[in-house]
Amino acid sequence: MESERLHKLVINLINASKGIDFGEEHKKSIEMKTLLNDVCIDMASKAEKYSIHILTSLEQGFIFGQENKIRQLIINLLDNAIKYSFSGENINVNAFKDNDHYKVEILNKGNPIPEKIYSSIFEPFVKGINSIEGGSSGLGLYICSEIVKEHNGEIHIQNGNIVKVIIKIPSFYLVETVWKQLKQI
Repeated sequence: MESERLHKLVINLINASKGIDFGEEHKKSIEMKTLLNDVCIDMASKAEKYSIHILTSLEQGFIFGQENKIRQLIINLLDNAIKYSFSGENINVNAFKDNDHYKVEILNKGNPIPEKIYSSIFEPFVKGINSIEGGSSGLGLYICSEIVKEHNGEIHIQNGNIVKVIIKIPSFYLVETVWKQLKQI
């Protein structure tokens, strides 16, 4: 199922680069806590193969976007975190409202990203080293970057023995306001 979504996303990116018009998924309100929790649960079985555990601290929040692309973004980032983590370590997924944005942080403990790779990490066909799995296409973080840009957001990576990926996407206030009002009824 994950591979099908990634395949569709790559085909869409290739078509977009050729200027081909293709049917876009309509943007809608996305409740991020549920989406993140679902993806973390789905990815936990892969992580457990390497004695890695995914820990979450998720705050309620909404964005306006394409749910399948946001889901694929998180899958790609967690997949990278699993591939480049030391066996037996935890991956932490934190998500919270930060002023006008919803912020997601994914942290994993592993070797620092080599500077040569780090300086161009969001470019296509840049492949990491020291992965517990081989076969990388070098498109994962490029696709992630493009998805975040499509949602008027930002993506950054803090490098070190703990690698921290930070995503900021504008919050969707109207839905959040209605959600809070409904919870009070």
